[in-house]
Parts: sequence; structure tokens; C-alpha cells
Amino acid sequence: MKNVTYIKHHPHSAGKWIYEGYARAWEFLGFNVKFFNELSEIKNDASYVMTTESDILNDTGVLSDVEKSFVFVQPFTFPQPWGSHPNWVTSVSHECAEKTNSKKSIKKWTFVNGVHGENYKPWNEVSYFPLAFDSIGYQLPDFDIKKEFDVCFIGGWANNGFNEKQKRIIDYLSLIQRSNLKCGFFVNSGLNHNEENFVLCSSKIALNIHDEYQVQLGLDLNERTYKSLATSGILVSDNVKEMENIFPHIKLANNPEEMMDLINQYMKIDDDDLISEKIMNRNEILKNHTYIKRVERMLQI
Repeated sequence: MKNVTYIKHHPHSAGKWIYEGYARAWEFLGFNVKFFNELSEIKNDASYVMTTESDILNDTGVLSDVEKSFVFVQPFTFPQPWGSHPNWVTSVSHECAEKTNSKKSIKKWTFVNGVHGENYKPWNEVSYFPLAFDSIGYQLPDFDIKKEFDVCFIGGWANNGFNEKQKRIIDYLSLIQRSNLKCGFFVNSGLNHNEENFVLCSSKIALNIHDEYQVQLGLDLNERTYKSLATSGILVSDNVKEMENIFPHIKLANNPEEMMDLINQYMKIDDDDLISEKIMNRNEILKNHTYIKRVERMLQI
């Protein structure tokens, strides 16, 4: 009986964390997971395949032979200036998209909202699955208000082709570093899961800083959103429209000064009230926003 899920290997940057989280979720649900680099590595033991749109240019036959193939697709058009960079331009023609649309076993998905707009129109029936929390890869100890850090941030420059994020991170974190808070800031530090887990769980407040395109377009959230709410339990983020849609209670800052004000507000909250909010946020993530939940939904489309 087929019971194998093949997942495209993503060895670098955010893709590595995301698809490893998905792999653990598939395994949790009882599937044997195998990573692949080329479609030719997929054997006839495959029940499901998670891959990216570049593979449909090579061979849609392989993807059609399995029960379902979940293909991550890019929008055909993307607002400027990002739409002018290869990172934001789909490699698939309209003709190839139409051919893929005719394959009922191939399910298209993305973690960028707006799938019903003009940007995704040639793809037809794209499912929106936001990123999520890797509830298996991270350990969640009970909340203890005695923390190593008042605030923490873990991330990298993550150059998307325009090198927008570096300035945003510097602007936000430099102001906070000048305060009297105990800061656990690790930028481009290469922390592993255990080290990252320790910092997040050892901080009263976790901070989040998105890419410029996410702030301007407001269509998606980074994985750090879900990770921070599950581990630290308290998140202060820069202002992204999609945050209001998914987590309307999260405090959002339009600039470094506003983020500093929101942090100071949290620092004045009674310990019991702070822990109550942490528990509420963690429970919401575990109930609705894990990679296990995302896979369960994928299997339903």
C-alpha cells in the first residue's frame, strides 16, 4: 500500500525550516517522508508529493501519477518593484498553467494571500495555506515569568533580491538596544532548533520584523509570527495587514518608536495577566496554526 510523501528538498534559508516542519507533520500523521531533488527520484510508492512550480515544467506526468501533488506556485504578476526581480516572477507560461489546471490530482497552493485576484488568475483554484508553527521541532515548557531576556528577536537579513530587510531590522533593534531592557537579539547567528527554542521560551516578549514587501502588500506573515506566539507567547510585531486578519489581537507597530512603546506597555503588565495572555496565544497556535493542521487541510482539497 502506498504511504509515502515526497517533499522537494530545500537546503537553504526559510525554505529549509518550512519544509522540514511540513515533513515532521506528515510523519506525525503516519506517512513515510522522503526528500527528493529531481522528479526522477520519485518512485511508485508515492501517495503524495509536495514540490514547487519549477517541477511542472519538467514532467507533470510524474505528479499526475500520485494521489495528490501539492505544487507551490508563484503569482504570475507581482506589484512593483518586486515583480521586476526573478525571485518574484513565475517561470511558468500561461499554456503550462492551463495544462497543469487540467490535471485534477495536481493541487496548487501558496502562503501568500490574494489567490482570487488577478495575480494568480492563470493558475485557477489556488489554495491559500499560511505558514505555521513546527509543533514537533520545538519544545514548549510551561511559562515562567522569570526570564533570561525581556525581549528577543531571532532572524536574518534574508535578502529577497532587494536587500530590504537589513535596514528594517537595524532601525527597529538599534532603538530597543539603547533601552535598559535585557535583549536577546540574534541576527544571522545560525541558531539551531534547540538554541532558538531556548531563546524564545526564555523571553517575556518576542519581536517580529517582516520584509518590506510584506509590510507594503500585507498579504502574508513570516514563520516567526507563529513560532513566537507558541514559544514566547507574547508577540510585538511590525504592522502587516494579514496579521489583522489572522491575529487581530496582536499589538502592531508602524515604526521603531511605536514598537518601543508597546514593549514598555507589556513590561508594566501584572505577571499573572501576562502568563494568561501567553497561554491563550499558545493554545490558539496549537489549535489552529501548526503544520499538522495545514497538512490535514491539504488532504481535504
